[in-house]
Amino acid sequence: MTTRRVFLMLLVLLVLVVGLPITFFYLVDRNLRAGIGPNHTFRLAERPTFLTEELALAKAREALDLDGLGAADWTLNEERRTAAPNGRTDEFMVRNEHNPDRGVFRFQRGPRDSRFVSVELHGDEVVCQTYQGK
Repeated sequence: MTTRRVFLMLLVLLVLVVGLPITFFYLVDRNLRAGIGPNHTFRLAERPTFLTEELALAKAREALDLDGLGAADWTLNEERRTAAPNGRTDEFMVRNEHNPDRGVFRFQRGPRDSRFVSVELHGDEVVCQTYQGK
């Protein structure tokens, strides 16, 4: 074999060894991100004492609409697993046990299509993000 052929074969081998894993990880990352919406930040007129389920739900529905998912097309799953700091049981939101100003709602559209909306209160802002269920 000539030196040129050996060089070309090594170059092709190098491209395959480096290029295939990079392409694989790029495609996996892109696929995972496809099910996660952007952060939506909603500024409030004043800082609430804590994140109420009513406020969180209103902002979760806004986030669904902003992501083009149409909040009216989705139904909420009833949870009743956590309570607000004032003792009131949350009907739909599941609060973070370490931070009661953070919670998640599960929305269903049909038997196999679900979306979760994460909601968190930061001072006078509510931050929401939607993500696709498995």
